[in-house]
Amino acid sequence: MSENNINSSDYTINELVDISDLQKLILTFSNLTGLGTAVLDLNGKVLAASQWQEICLYFHRKNSQTALRCRESDTILAGKIEDGRKYNLYKCKNGLVDVSVPFYVGDLHLGNIFIGQFLLESPDISFFMEQAEEFGFDKDAYINALNKVPVVDEKTIENAITFITTLTSILGNTALNRKKLFELNRELEQRVQDRTSELSYTNERLRVLSEVSFEGILLSENGIIIEANDRAAEMFHFNNSFEMTGIKMVNFVAPEFRDEVSAKIMEGYEKPYETMAVRRDGTQIPVEINAKMFTYKNRKVRGTSIRDLSEKKSAENEIQTLRGILPICSFCKKIRDDKGYWEQVETYIEKHSDADFTHGICPECFKLHYPNEYKKIFGQDD
Repeated sequence: MSENNINSSDYTINELVDISDLQKLILTFSNLTGLGTAVLDLNGKVLAASQWQEICLYFHRKNSQTALRCRESDTILAGKIEDGRKYNLYKCKNGLVDVSVPFYVGDLHLGNIFIGQFLLESPDISFFMEQAEEFGFDKDAYINALNKVPVVDEKTIENAITFITTLTSILGNTALNRKKLFELNRELEQRVQDRTSELSYTNERLRVLSEVSFEGILLSENGIIIEANDRAAEMFHFNNSFEMTGIKMVNFVAPEFRDEVSAKIMEGYEKPYETMAVRRDGTQIPVEINAKMFTYKNRKVRGTSIRDLSEKKSAENEIQTLRGILPICSFCKKIRDDKGYWEQVETYIEKHSDADFTHGICPECFKLHYPNEYKKIFGQDD
């Protein structure tokens, strides 16, 4: 199918041609030539018309028998157009002449332009008198209407046909361009709809991934927060993520580390690093930062993930305290701390871990320190 082909179910002549402008054109044509003109779609609906002859309006199309002849003539005209002719000139059974010119948009036949009714020579009065007699027309009124029908020479008709065919060609090309514009707009609208759906899906996916993240996520532009997830709001003690927008990123860094972090932001640093963050209430927490520059909504932004290291640091501190070589007395088993003081084992461990002690006595110490009680209970020395 060529690019000029369109589907007849997609468009009507009304959609592709400005009917009000078309009405003005055919009215001007009728005023200049005295010829009646009409534009009909393929269903026979009149879209524009001017100067139809009284003999047709008030006689031929009023009487059921002559109206049937009119419909037969219309069918013959349309049929010959379907054969591919550029126009068709036809004398109807009621004695008048019509011309039909097909209206194409691209390769599609959407309607017809009719010129008529007229005569190519002076009318045969006897033929029309007999017709008036046959169908019961008022003879005087009928002949008076006949006398108003223009008699046109073949050259005038040739010029009229040339004008109409040229007009339909221009209108067809204009309508074709309009059709292409419609299709382009439709394609663009579909692309926008598809892209919007794609972005909606992506945004929803990102939102879900962001909200289920255990890390705080911040998007910033020129160092100013433009987006944040709920985890970030929770981490920094905000009621919701929207309250964080518009705030400088460095405001969430402990003062003594701001210069260092600002430098990393300015240079686009993209490796993980640790620093101290400050919450809304002023408390500080150790955090790990991962950041990356990327394009978001056609804007160059910095995405930053923040992981709270509080629990990790606490655990590391406990492990560090009880790790390594501990100086312990060979006799009393006291442990020397970092300041040089000697403490009971249980006291030292309680200070440097979450362990608690409860005291008892093992069987060997029980026998050594309480031999009599041991013998009473166990009935033997060993």
